Amino acid sequence: MRSPVSTPTLDQRIIVVTRHSPTPTGHGGNHRSYQILSDVRGLADARVESFCLDDWERDHPSAHNSHPRDPLSRVRASVRYRWDRISRNPFWLLGPTNFTTAPGLPDSFVHEYYEVAAAQPVPAACVMDHTLFGALHAINHELKVPTILCPQNIDSLSQNLPLLAPEFRTSRWRAYAGVTDLISELDAFRSYDDLHLISRVESSIVASLGLQSSYYPYVPVAEIRQRLLSIRGQRVSGKSVEPGLLVAMGSARHYPTRKSLEWFLRGIHQSGFPEGVTLEIVGHDTDTLAGSEDVPDGIRLRGWLGQDELDDLLMHAHAVLIPQVLGFGTLTRLPELACAGIPVLVTPYPTYALDPPPNITTVESDPKAWFAAMDAMARSNATLVGGYEEWESRQPSTLTNSLRTYLSSRAAYA
Repeated sequence: MRSPVSTPTLDQRIIVVTRHSPTPTGHGGNHRSYQILSDVRGLADARVESFCLDDWERDHPSAHNSHPRDPLSRVRASVRYRWDRISRNPFWLLGPTNFTTAPGLPDSFVHEYYEVAAAQPVPAACVMDHTLFGALHAINHELKVPTILCPQNIDSLSQNLPLLAPEFRTSRWRAYAGVTDLISELDAFRSYDDLHLISRVESSIVASLGLQSSYYPYVPVAEIRQRLLSIRGQRVSGKSVEPGLLVAMGSARHYPTRKSLEWFLRGIHQSGFPEGVTLEIVGHDTDTLAGSEDVPDGIRLRGWLGQDELDDLLMHAHAVLIPQVLGFGTLTRLPELACAGIPVLVTPYPTYALDPPPNITTVESDPKAWFAAMDAMARSNATLVGGYEEWESRQPSTLTNSLRTYLSSRAAYA
């Protein structure tokens, strides 16, 4: 009988499955996927194999977009889809929702995953970032591969926000369906070996309901971190900073961000805009925000910027504004702006989700308070904030600690 070995080796494998492309550019979802993959690769104790659904669908357009051609097959597919939704959530029949834990992954994607997961040696663990990979989780269960879930939100809450928030609710039945989706997602969480959430708020919600979870904060890593440190280096002398240049950033394709930016613009219409201040609002579709037709002088709605153009703007900005008033998850730009040393004015709400970094000043969700805060910031000499490295060192290495446990456990019985 072999003696147990406690040291992991490169003969072991870890599989990482993400929904969004794990790239150092793009939106916050890309950045979180990039962090997850980078953290796993940083272990250096195992071979890492990765799957990304967005990349796979881009490379296999025919598989993703294939639909039955004959009428009978289309009817059968439609019935199967609706039966699946109704069997999981009976209220969906009266109030369709945006969320499901079983969206129907392409068969060939699932097959490719099975081929990799079933190869030897058996993977020590698999890390996923969304419950939509339930079919892959079932394969892991069959192969006895531990599965760690690191969701970017409690998606049933995030995707169904317009159905649940009293201000935006359109139907009581759809609200009931949204709550049932939450129950389905929590049941899905229960089936994973480990659950690591990006938000302290969401981790507390899950823990309050009796499910074990850990807080796995977002911090910029690798290329993202180096790019932000480069911006900070350019700002050290203060010569690149334009006094009074404020930037608000976020994707208006993201429902909570769009509603928050529109709330902010309405507040400017009510309380005015400080003299001597220039405000650039950037991000996907920010040039289509409600209220964009009649903004005061000094405000520009610029829409999407390429990475180089955004970096240049951040290098010159006096401060960044984050007037977020609703939503779930964590705003990845909060730690990123701290890494770059840029002062941030932010409503209290987003700071509940994380250990607040040292560069933030909270502003109450009141238009008059924001007018005063923007005016004071434009008149201040505060253009660079330190303390990021000390803050970063306090953040828990939740995922890597879990993986080391699984690697050692697998090695002990190799």
